[in-house]
Parts: sequence; structure tokens; C-alpha cells
Amino acid sequence: MLADPEIEVCVLRGGVVEHPRYAGKRILGAGLNLTHLYQGKISYLFFPVRDLGFVNKVFRGDKLWIAAAETYAIGGACQLLLAVDHIIAEEGCRLTLPARNEGIIPGAANLRLPRFVGDRAARRAILSGEELSLTAMADEIVAPGEMDAAIEARAAALSSSGAVSGSANRRAFRVGQEPLDLFREYMAVYAREQAHCYFSPALIRNLELNWRAHERAA
Repeated sequence: MLADPEIEVCVLRGGVVEHPRYAGKRILGAGLNLTHLYQGKISYLFFPVRDLGFVNKVFRGDKLWIAAAETYAIGGACQLLLAVDHIIAEEGCRLTLPARNEGIIPGAANLRLPRFVGDRAARRAILSGEELSLTAMADEIVAPGEMDAAIEARAAALSSSGAVSGSANRRAFRVGQEPLDLFREYMAVYAREQAHCYFSPALIRNLELNWRAHERAA
């Protein structure tokens, strides 16, 4: 999408799932597979590579991004909301950053979340696991069944004056809010501290206590 000159606006949306509890619904993302994390099937490098690669391309690329948050946006999915330009959330969608219970740092959320909800609410979300408010996070909140129309309307509005203006204003926001040197400084701290968390016995203890990972099959 980033390389295709015909695409002016990108949409980040979860697919329809088959799980019996949510069959037929779309879920933006339910976070890491914590059983795999517990069993060592997710390497430490997954974390810095994700934020320096995919998430950074969404955040700093020239294309405008709409996120459609339906059902859940947990962990990494919630972090992605902080990198897009417009968030459309379905009523009842739950937004959480459960890094406290996992024993890790939630990507660049510590850097970006305060811009959305303020410093104190960001600290409560990350340090205490408090659920994030849809009203505080979303640009639009729609009823179930209205997401398709809302995405089409917002994409049309964002592209009505052409991609050049949108991309230029996006870059201007990024420079003012998160200069590249600030991001580099944050990621240097993040890479070191995330390694400390990842290789700490506390990670195993948290996963056993909060997820009962030692009792779950792969």
C-alpha cells in the first residue's frame, strides 16, 4: 500500500474470525499469543523489529491511515491505534494495554499514549492496566453494522483535497509531536529495558500468575 501511487488512504481493519465466541465479528487484534511468549516461541527481536519496522512505516510513511477498531484492540493492536491518523471505533470495542500483566513494555505506547489521553490516564493504563476510554481514543464512534459506511465516508473526506495536502500535514504533525531524534532516543531505552523485562524471571511469573500459561497447550 505504501508503494502504490494509486492508493491515497490506507485502512487498518481486523478480519472476520471463526472463534465460536466471536464468530462473524471482526477483531482488530487480541495481542500477543502469551502461551507462545511463555514457551519462548516469540523472540526478543520481535519487539524492536516490529516497532522499528511495520509500526514505524505506518507512523512515518506518507500515506494517511484510518484504523477501524471493532470488538477488541488489545496490546499491539492498541499500540497501532497510536500510529494512525483517524480512529473509527465500534460501540463497545475494548481498548487495553495489558503489558503490566505480561511484564513487558507496550512498544511505543509510553511515548505516544499521553498525547491521546493525558499523562495520568496513560500511566494508569500502562502501570495499572486500566481500560482506555473509547471517547478519549476514537475520532468517531459508530454503532455495530455502520463501520463500512463510516470508513468509506472518512476515506472520501481525507482524500477530497488530494493526497499531497494530507501527506504534507501528516509530516508536519509528526515533526512537531515526535521528532525522529526523540523516537530514536526512546527506542534506545526501549530496546534495553525490553530486553531486561524479556529475560527476567518476572516475565515467567507474571504469565503464570495472570495467564496461567504453564497450564495451557501450545
